[in-house]
Amino acid sequence: LVAELHDPPIAVVQRDAAELGTHGARMLLAALSAEDPRSYRAEPTILPTRFMPRASCQPPRSRP
Repeated sequence: LVAELHDPPIAVVQRDAAELGTHGARMLLAALSAEDPRSYRAEPTILPTRFMPRASCQPPRSRP
């Protein structure tokens, strides 16, 4: 991850981008195949998400 290259390492929220894209494509295809695409309402979906705390979340370092 690019966030690991920073000093201090930056905290990130991690999601599966491929799964997000796949789910979005399925929703789009379902809307396009609906009898009236404007009336299509997708069901709410929660995809796995993980917070990865790193040193950027810590209190600042004390100065000498």
